[in-house]
Amino acid sequence: FYDAQDQRVMVCHGDAAAITAIDPEKAEVIGKIDLGGGAEAAVLDGKGTGFVNLEAAAMVVSFDPLGLTVKQKWPITGCEKPTGLAMDASASRLFIGCRSKVLAVMDAANGKVITTLPIGERVDAVVFDAENQLIFASNGGGTVSVIRQKSPNEYESAGDIQTPKSAQTMAFDPHIKRL
Repeated sequence: FYDAQDQRVMVCHGDAAAITAIDPEKAEVIGKIDLGGGAEAAVLDGKGTGFVNLEAAAMVVSFDPLGLTVKQKWPITGCEKPTGLAMDASASRLFIGCRSKVLAVMDAANGKVITTLPIGERVDAVVFDAENQLIFASNGGGTVSVIRQKSPNEYESAGDIQTPKSAQTMAFDPHIKRL
């Protein structure tokens, strides 16, 4: 993923348990962040902090993408095998897709899990539509679970979108509102 604030490309390495920072202008590795576990998905808050899921450990690591250091590590209570990760930076909320068929909502300021909500099986990606306050979790079982953010501390299921089985990878275009 691209870190626009620091003008770096950041690469998550599951097997190497690290994130590598690359200078795209020079095509050179700047350094890496040792995470202590396999990195799955990462997001940035636009204020100098990044967050990454550690799948096997069921943890979120907050990190400094400029200084390439770990800030904190938090367990994801009620979650097993976190994969997808999205963020509402304005409300400081992380949305974590868990293979235990839940979406965990975490306070990005302190690592506290606010709630978990049921989603489909074999989640892969999670995206957030800030304008419409909707969270989407793509599931290999043949659905995209849709969660509505009523407030930063209140969420509800808005139903599922049917997809072909194994359709897991997902992206969201906020300009045309298309998954």
